[in-house]
Amino acid sequence: MSYTVFLEPEVHTARTELPGNVRQRVRRAIANLAVAPRPPESTAMHTTGLDLREGVELRRIRMERWRIVYAV
Repeated sequence: MSYTVFLEPEVHTARTELPGNVRQRVRRAIANLAVAPRPPESTAMHTTGLDLREGVELRRIRMERWRIVYAV
């Protein structure tokens, strides 16, 4: 099964400001989310008190000092 990944415009800008090696890892991690939206290296985030639609899950992937935060 394949998923569609949507990126906010700010993500493109922020991604270009990352160091080269991290930028490539982030690009690969985002591309892999289309195949596996809940990879083993991701962590579910606590969403208590947030106004999210039912069924939306926030997750994060840690890369050194950076985080990729996304919704499934």
